Amino acid sequence: MSGTATVSVDAASVAGTISGTNIKLCSTAAKTLTLKNYTGSIQWHKSTTSGFTPSSSTAISGATSATYSATPSTTRTYYKAVVTNGVCASDTTTAQASLLVRRAYRASDFTLSDNAQTYDGTAKAVTVTVNNGSGTPTVYYTGTGTTTYTKSTTAPTDAGAYSITIDVTTSSTSSYYCAATNLSLGADTIKKATQAALTISNTATDLVYCNAANVKLTTSGGSGDGAVTYTVTSGSGSVDGDVLSPSAKGSVSVVADKAASTNYRGIKSDPKTFNFNKTAPTVYTLSNVGDATTICGDPSSGAGSGTLRLSNSQTGYSYQLYSNGSPVEGSTAKAGTTGSSIDFPVTSSGTYTVYGYYGSNSSNCPTQMDGEITLTISTQPRLVRSAAIVSQYTPVTITCISTDIETWEVTNAGSTAYLYDQTYNSVDFKGASTNSPYTITATTKGGCSETTTITVNTDHEDCN
Repeated sequence: MSGTATVSVDAASVAGTISGTNIKLCSTAAKTLTLKNYTGSIQWHKSTTSGFTPSSSTAISGATSATYSATPSTTRTYYKAVVTNGVCASDTTTAQASLLVRRAYRASDFTLSDNAQTYDGTAKAVTVTVNNGSGTPTVYYTGTGTTTYTKSTTAPTDAGAYSITIDVTTSSTSSYYCAATNLSLGADTIKKATQAALTISNTATDLVYCNAANVKLTTSGGSGDGAVTYTVTSGSGSVDGDVLSPSAKGSVSVVADKAASTNYRGIKSDPKTFNFNKTAPTVYTLSNVGDATTICGDPSSGAGSGTLRLSNSQTGYSYQLYSNGSPVEGSTAKAGTTGSSIDFPVTSSGTYTVYGYYGSNSSNCPTQMDGEITLTISTQPRLVRSAAIVSQYTPVTITCISTDIETWEVTNAGSTAYLYDQTYNSVDFKGASTNSPYTITATTKGGCSETTTITVNTDHEDCN
């Protein structure tokens, strides 16, 4: 037999390799798959089953080039390339490409706890537990107490409502989850605390009723900076600010309210009862013991002193001496005894009155006693003269010891005499006549006077 034949030999099909075999994404953007080192014509296949064969997969229409732009989804998809060269049997890539879009963290992947607490002055952090994945969340607080939190990682202290959000990165041990930002988990509520017990702290409750009766109310306890207000709950009376005034004799009950503040709820005290059943003091008479209104003291011991006497007093009442409208400095109120007078020592000039009031509280219906006494307290001047007997026109110096003199004068002279070089404490005297004695008087501003006498003899001249 003879003849010729042409034989074409195709190279064996070589599937090659796919770059990237297990790709996880946080985006649905297309991902390019590239086939390398292949021989033959390409057909891309895909399946949701790992390790698929061409017969158990779907050929991708139009996907016949060395590169394929695959669109990933949250369902893991596997890709292989089937390569056929001529008449040679096709070859399928051994390694498959895998694409998966990871799911972003959701609120349901976390549990928020410790988010309903009560103010106690300490920071109140919430607890965030990771249920799915193992990313580490950063917790943020947004809200306003005394301090405003604008997405702050600092746990709040003050009572208020705060929204809780987290930022969570991709898990370092579970690559299935994508990072999330500003993921809302709910609210953190820090409730206002209960205030410490509030009481009206006034201790004097048996008081005097009169037109001017009133009580300045005070409280103790409570918490926070809420304002305190008072309300009359029974009896006849009213409150202006913190001053209680009865409108009739009898008992008045008052309650204090301390308002809520940033961190505390409001609180109310128990009622406090004030009994305005005492009468105002009886008016007695103030008089001056000794009747002198100008009192001159011994110059060796200082100014003089006087005594004022209140004609009577009452047990349970106090009596305060006033000078020129103010309590006498250093003089405490004197307790009264029914049927007994009270003496008040006086050591300085002034117009004196006495006020009586119930108990030891000077605001308990202070009542002015009858009588207003004006006393002048001064030091008796003491005069020293440089000579007692002198000749005509011979000067004599008269000095006052231990006090200030307001006026100097010569009396009973019967003739001309001279006072000169006058100061508050001394004066010079010169007599022109022998009509003796001359009397010189020094008077203090307080009206105390002292006199001294000087005898003037004739001035004889020697005639030769």
